[in-house]
Amino acid sequence: CGQGSAMFCLNTKFAEGEGGQWVVSSVLRGGQLGAKVHPEDVLSTVDFKPVSGMTEKEVTEMMSGPAASEVTLGFYRPQHLDAPSQSFEVVVTRVASEMQDIQARVLRAILEELQSPAVDADEMAKVPGASLWA
Repeated sequence: CGQGSAMFCLNTKFAEGEGGQWVVSSVLRGGQLGAKVHPEDVLSTVDFKPVSGMTEKEVTEMMSGPAASEVTLGFYRPQHLDAPSQSFEVVVTRVASEMQDIQARVLRAILEELQSPAVDADEMAKVPGASLWA
C-alpha cells in the first residue's frame, strides 16, 4: 500500500518524520480515519505499543491482522496556533487485502481438489487416449 511514503492501507499517507516519528502527510476522505485524523498528526502507538523509530514494515506488521478485527491507533496532534496539543485514539476495523483474498481463493481451490474423489486407475484405463502418466 504505497511506495516512498507509508500508507498502511488506511487511505492515509504517513511520512517518516524527525526522530523516527510517523507523521500523517495526507488523509483521503471516506477512509476510516478521514474525519478524525489530520495532516501533521503523529502516529504514536498501534494497539498501545509505541511505533516511534520503527520501520514501515514493522508498523505495517503491527497493524496487520485478521479481516474484521480491530486495531487501536494512538495519535498525537501537535499544538497549532491557539489549539493545544492533544493525544487521542482511533479504533479501526481491518479489511482483507486483495492479496489475502487471492490467497484464500487459491487455498479453497486446492482444498476442493484434494477433497475430490480419487481417480480410479481401472476407470481411467477405459478412457481412450487417457494416461495416468500424462
